[in-house]
Amino acid sequence: MAPPEKGTHRIIRKDRDQVLLKTVPLCYDRKQLERSPDSPKPLPHRSTNHPCRKIVFHLSSHDQGPGRINENMYEHSWTWFDAEIIRGAHEKKMYVDGEEQVLLEHEKGETTIPRGPDDPLLLPSEHKVQVNGARVSEMQDVEIIWDSEDNVQPDSPAALDVEQTKGRGRATLDGRVVREMQVGDSVALWARARFPGWSNHVYRASVTVYWAV
Repeated sequence: MAPPEKGTHRIIRKDRDQVLLKTVPLCYDRKQLERSPDSPKPLPHRSTNHPCRKIVFHLSSHDQGPGRINENMYEHSWTWFDAEIIRGAHEKKMYVDGEEQVLLEHEKGETTIPRGPDDPLLLPSEHKVQVNGARVSEMQDVEIIWDSEDNVQPDSPAALDVEQTKGRGRATLDGRVVREMQVGDSVALWARARFPGWSNHVYRASVTVYWAV
């Protein structure tokens, strides 16, 4: 996501989820992908099976603001961020004539997608990257690091504590997503909002993927 001009930001309304950014496929160079889309060559990397070492998210955001704030500010928060792994993105002609292409359905947020009670995307899940503080209009600047050596199990007290006190997904603390990243995969960062009156205000968003050389 490009830094917005001063005083501007992106607002994600109810059920108009959108992708804020997609990372360059793991172990690839964007310019090389555009020059040779049919036969791209990866950059040097140490391991073919588990090349990724960590994924770092930086977010500056808040929801629609003033209201009754719970003791746990992340409880009953309906604006949040998810990460989706695009497998084999290096083979999808992601860049054409200097422009990044749409790879995921509805990634621009151009359509309202109603979510029923059985939809896994209706509410923030244990796999979320981060939720905003509920009804908090002040900017929240957070850094989230997913490391390949993380090993906090989702059902552990430590994971539950992080989810409640930091707003992170308790199933993102075990390093599995990082270890399962393959050469050519891309990370798409989704911003989401649910229910009338709720909106996700995003000022900055970045995702940096590290691999071993």
